[in-house]
Amino acid sequence: MLILYGLVILQVLGTSADTIIVKADQDQSLQVKTSGIGSTQITSESTVQISSTGSAADIKMVASGQGAKVSVTANTQADINAPNINFIGSVAATGGVQVDSLTVTGNLTVKGTTTVVDSNTLQIKDNIIEINKGESGAGVTVGQAGIQIDRGTAADYLLVFDETEDMFKVGTSDNLETLATREFVDTLTAADVSAAPASHTTVVASGSTLGHVKIGTGLTNSSGVISVAYGTSATTACAGNDSRLSNSRTPVEHASTATTYGVSSATKYGHAMVSSAVPLIAGTATAGLDNGKFAREGHVHPEQINVSGNAGTSTKTFSIPLIIPTETSSTATLTANADNITSYFNGMIIAIKIPFNAVASTTLNINDLGAKPVYYNNNNTSGGYIRANAVHLLIYETSTLSSGCWKLVFSYTPNNQVTQTVTTTNAEYALLFTSTASPTATKTEYTRFDANVTVNPSTNTITATTFKGALSGNASTATKLSTARTINGVSFDGTKNITIPGSRTRQQSLSGDRTATIKANTNYTVPTYTVGQDQLDVYLSGLYCTCGTDVSKHTYKEVGTTGKTSTTIQFLDDIDVSHDIVVISYYQ
Repeated sequence: MLILYGLVILQVLGTSADTIIVKADQDQSLQVKTSGIGSTQITSESTVQISSTGSAADIKMVASGQGAKVSVTANTQADINAPNINFIGSVAATGGVQVDSLTVTGNLTVKGTTTVVDSNTLQIKDNIIEINKGESGAGVTVGQAGIQIDRGTAADYLLVFDETEDMFKVGTSDNLETLATREFVDTLTAADVSAAPASHTTVVASGSTLGHVKIGTGLTNSSGVISVAYGTSATTACAGNDSRLSNSRTPVEHASTATTYGVSSATKYGHAMVSSAVPLIAGTATAGLDNGKFAREGHVHPEQINVSGNAGTSTKTFSIPLIIPTETSSTATLTANADNITSYFNGMIIAIKIPFNAVASTTLNINDLGAKPVYYNNNNTSGGYIRANAVHLLIYETSTLSSGCWKLVFSYTPNNQVTQTVTTTNAEYALLFTSTASPTATKTEYTRFDANVTVNPSTNTITATTFKGALSGNASTATKLSTARTINGVSFDGTKNITIPGSRTRQQSLSGDRTATIKANTNYTVPTYTVGQDQLDVYLSGLYCTCGTDVSKHTYKEVGTTGKTSTTIQFLDDIDVSHDIVVISYYQ
């Protein structure tokens, strides 16, 4: 053992590269010690190395005196390199401390504003982590305490306790939602969750109740996704582009009794059958009460000859306003006020009455709608055309005058007379003259007509587009009746002679009497008739059949030469055994 006491100075007398080696033999100790108040220093301009290479050789720095300390100081950095470094007691590091692995067997106190743990895995054995340690107030005085998760460029996520609301919250910093506790969830009612079903298995969904539904026929369920089952077999649906949807198919023939599906009526659908009855005779037609039967296309009814009684309804009537101008003395400018007249329009009819004879070129202004001239026969009226206390009918129109005018169409005085001066003898006038000795004089006339009705005194003729009413005497010529008449079943319109049959022959073939269908365009025997003379009436199941060759319009055709007799016809379509056939011949 080598022990040096006091101030020991070892000086190397040589070059700066020389080395002082203080060495003890194997299994010996080397101790540098001072027992006084002095200090022991090992200094060098370069490096001071204290090393131990022996087995179980330790290097110890011990300060055993009262209040003694061991200090390792350096201007730049002090390194302690060893596989394991053990600090027994309290360790205070005032600068940066860097270790590869650190085991603290006692308590670790970190004082500072920020503690950073830069590791991939953080394991804490303690079962409770205390946050907001050292709170001196009542509650979290800063408002919130919890855990914040760094999410990079996305908003950070937080799990915090909110002191203000006394609740845990979770979410981003700008959108925190309250967490529900078990105590809160256990007290929820149906109203708290928008009337959710009270039972998971028994509540059925409806239009007003949330609930469960079952997957029915024609639907499939794959991982909770309900889909329509498409296909061609039973219980599958047909897609919109399925070719079968555009496949034309003949409806299946069916029939039923009226009691199976009900009889059709004016208010409901049902079944009906073809009527087999012959149309009612003339004069007995009614609305009909049999809802279960119908008549076919082309059927006719006998002509209604006699009609008596009053009409049940009539067309709408209207009234003509009587206009009385405000003027009381003779003037060409007439003004008037009238209710319910807000505009003039073509075809508007009014009646006017004034207490004086109007002068020439009279105008009429109603309700300040504008003064319009009064015309007669497409010209301005002459003086005296509108007579005192006479009722005149006027029609408003714009064809004669584009800006509008009143046309005089009728005048009425207590004796129904007006006065007109005739200046020529052979012209046609729109007047009805009374008998007078001279054709050129002032005449007293009766009803005034429109220009379409003319009278020629020289030829004693009256010309009009239409004559209505009773006319006595015989017509000098006639061409054709406007409405054909039926004489003993034969139509007569005046253009040709007709043959009146002396009797009629009726032939009937009831349904069930025939055993085979009458094929189209094959001969069918009927009573004798004359071809082309309209002497046959043919009924099929009570419906009148028309004669001709157009399949879309007619039911049968006559067979033979026009004007010659025949006993056969041909139906244009097949007639099955279910039809009654009635043929009536008016051959004479």
